[in-house]
Amino acid sequence: MKAICVDIGGTAIKYGILSQDRPEAQVEIQAKGSQNLDPKSLGGPNVPSFVFDLVQDYVDDSIDFIGISSAGVVDVQAGVIQSANENIPNYAGVKLKEELQGLTDKPVFVDNDVNCASLAEYKQGHAKSAEVALTLTLGTGVGGGLIYQGQVFRGAHSAAMEVGYLPLKDGSFEDLASVTGLIKRCEARLGQEGLEGKTIFDLALKEGNTVCLEEIDRLVDYLTDGLQVLCLSLDPDMVILGGGVMAQADYLIPRIQDSLDQKVNRPLTVKPAKYLNDAGILGAFFTGLAQLG
Repeated sequence: MKAICVDIGGTAIKYGILSQDRPEAQVEIQAKGSQNLDPKSLGGPNVPSFVFDLVQDYVDDSIDFIGISSAGVVDVQAGVIQSANENIPNYAGVKLKEELQGLTDKPVFVDNDVNCASLAEYKQGHAKSAEVALTLTLGTGVGGGLIYQGQVFRGAHSAAMEVGYLPLKDGSFEDLASVTGLIKRCEARLGQEGLEGKTIFDLALKEGNTVCLEEIDRLVDYLTDGLQVLCLSLDPDMVILGGGVMAQADYLIPRIQDSLDQKVNRPLTVKPAKYLNDAGILGAFFTGLAQLG
């Protein structure tokens, strides 16, 4: 089985050629690329043609399907973006499946990006042994996905696990526990602008900056506040954390595990995602396989 898989994010579109020699074999990424984009100037209605322009040279008789991992709430059966935030303007209502099938003459399958990441981790990542695996991605916002007994849990309206909107005491989960939230708090306290997540961790861990260290501790506390609600409700045996911030997993994961153990009185394991940059395209492949049957 061979597919073109695409991960549509808020600042870039990643794509790759993936293959699997036989059922249950390891999925291999044969080639991959990425294209930065300005989503606000591109606009949601132009996303299908933009994706087609990126991958059209790879569409040939050897390709069995096209898998799409996308930000936003996705109607998986119809392949339509049901709702999306302002990162990609006018993205809601875009018929990715229908438009790309028309352009490529290949079967197209679409799912939410964190659902795809969850599936990638369950199929051949760090959640492989889990019965109930909760995946969060931490970046511009906070996204969630849940694997229950080998299947993505979608809810009645394909909108399950939109955990970023979860209300906590001081604000929404993603306002508080995202890298964006960390940056805003550090900028306000340091009186600086233009900070990035990596810069904050460098200041904290290499230079011992007290403000950055305190705000990273606060990030961990906010994250485990949200995880407390999710874990008490969903009872996962494993929590997988993804996003670029997991480049600092050696520092963060032990602290997150300790904090969560104090807030949730049941056994569970916290692990960093195995697939950080490739989770979307890999999960899109497994999504396509599942829908092909």
